[in-house]
Amino acid sequence: MAIGGVAASGVQDLKQLQELEKLQKSQDAGFSAKISENATYDFTSGQEKELSTTDCYRKADEGKASQAEGEAQAANCQELQTAGENDNYDGRMSSAHSSSDKQFSILSDAVGTIKDTTSGITGLNNRRAEITNWLKEAEPSMQQMQEQVTELQAQLEEIQEQIEAKQEELDAKQAEMEALANDPDATPEEVAALQGELDGLSAEMEELSAQVADISAAIGEIEEAMTTTSEEIQTKVEEEATLSQSVAQKTETGKAAQVTAQQSVITNEQIIEDSKDDSQEREEFGDNMAQVGEITSYAGTSIKVTGKILTKMANPYCVAVGTAMIPVGQTVYGTGKVTQGAGQTISAVANGEYKSLIGAATNLASGAGAMASGIGGMKDAFASSKETLTAAKNAQDAANTAKDAANTAKDAAKENMANVTEATTKGTETAAKATEAGQAAAQNAAQNAAEKAADGAGNAAGKVADGAGKAADGADKASKGASLKDKFKAGVDKAKELKSKYGDDVQSLASAGKAIYDGVQGLRSKDDGDDKNEEKKTTTSTTTVTSSTGNTDTSYESVLDKKRKKQAIA
Repeated sequence: MAIGGVAASGVQDLKQLQELEKLQKSQDAGFSAKISENATYDFTSGQEKELSTTDCYRKADEGKASQAEGEAQAANCQELQTAGENDNYDGRMSSAHSSSDKQFSILSDAVGTIKDTTSGITGLNNRRAEITNWLKEAEPSMQQMQEQVTELQAQLEEIQEQIEAKQEELDAKQAEMEALANDPDATPEEVAALQGELDGLSAEMEELSAQVADISAAIGEIEEAMTTTSEEIQTKVEEEATLSQSVAQKTETGKAAQVTAQQSVITNEQIIEDSKDDSQEREEFGDNMAQVGEITSYAGTSIKVTGKILTKMANPYCVAVGTAMIPVGQTVYGTGKVTQGAGQTISAVANGEYKSLIGAATNLASGAGAMASGIGGMKDAFASSKETLTAAKNAQDAANTAKDAANTAKDAAKENMANVTEATTKGTETAAKATEAGQAAAQNAAQNAAEKAADGAGNAAGKVADGAGKAADGADKASKGASLKDKFKAGVDKAKELKSKYGDDVQSLASAGKAIYDGVQGLRSKDDGDDKNEEKKTTTSTTTVTSSTGNTDTSYESVLDKKRKKQAIA
């Protein structure tokens, strides 16, 4: 710096420079008239005094030295101005602001993404909580249905035992009925009694079958409800899985945004820090530049004042030196002022940038705070998501366990129902077979009774015919005939009685009895006084009669045989 040059000219501090400026301004007021030929101004005391020629030369030499240093300092100012202009500080600041703005934009977008992600996760978790609550409610419902099915299953097992017991009774009664069917001595009463027992067992089987049908319907309703609930559980579980996947995706998105936001904050902090350092250095540079300019301007003033003083001296050499110093001093002064102004401008701009960067740092801190808040919210949402996932998983497992248990009970009930149905079907078939055997036994018993009645009637008819033949030989045929008529009527009545007891199976017997009676009546009218007893016996035993339908019937045996055939066909 050219401060040494200023000191060499007799200026000790800035106050003295200021005094020089005042002295320059007062020159036109007669200052030069006060200086004698060999006089100069004592800068220290501020008084005029006489100087020798030697002092004049010395002063001129000092002035020349001061001028040289002032010129060097002015050149330094030029270099500072050039350095300030070529520093490209504005470009760096513009780039820094642009980069900072870009990072702010990235940070803002990332924070927005984090907040959106947090909101999305919260919404998804709310829905997952609803599903979790539903699954928790579904669990006792499935357990209740399981208990109902288990209870019905126990009832089915009891009914199955009853059906199996009835089955054994039916098997025994069927065997008895088959034995009666093959027993020629079985009576209708025995058959009817056994048939009554079979009917009772069949009725009990029907009642048990009705109970099975009711239980089957109840299990069917529960099964339908279980199926519906199971499908809803599956739907809810699938939805929860989809929601969990969405939460996971949003979480990853939020984490990526978090990394981006954190990196943008770090990058922005570095940009601001670097720019702050740059601005501070630039401001210091401007301050120094302004100070150098100010000192240079004072040096120029000193040179110019010294030159003017020298021009007032009588010594030509001093005048020449002073004359040359005046414009140099003016130039140095101007350069100093320009440099001072440029330095002040640089300092002011840098200071403004510094403050702007301080504000940017504040905004960045605010953005970072928003980021931290968003990240915290996302972490809370993620933690809530994990809790919701755990709760949903537990509820899902519980519901699935209840569903599996209910399905197991349902399958067991189906198996029991199948067993009961099989036992019921078998019992029904046994009852049908027993009833069929009972019908055969009843038919055989009726036929046996009819055959015995027919045989008895035939024998009676033969005896009556023999008696009638013998009576024809006697004197009182009419009286005996009348007696025979009464007996035959009694036989017919007996046949009717048999018919009422044994049904249509004795219809032929009644017809046969009537035919016998009609035949005997014809015999009496035809063979009055005829003694051919043998012919009468033959006629009696081979008599043919006419049925109610007008067809000719055969013997008793033929009538019974035809009836049996009809029954067999039926």
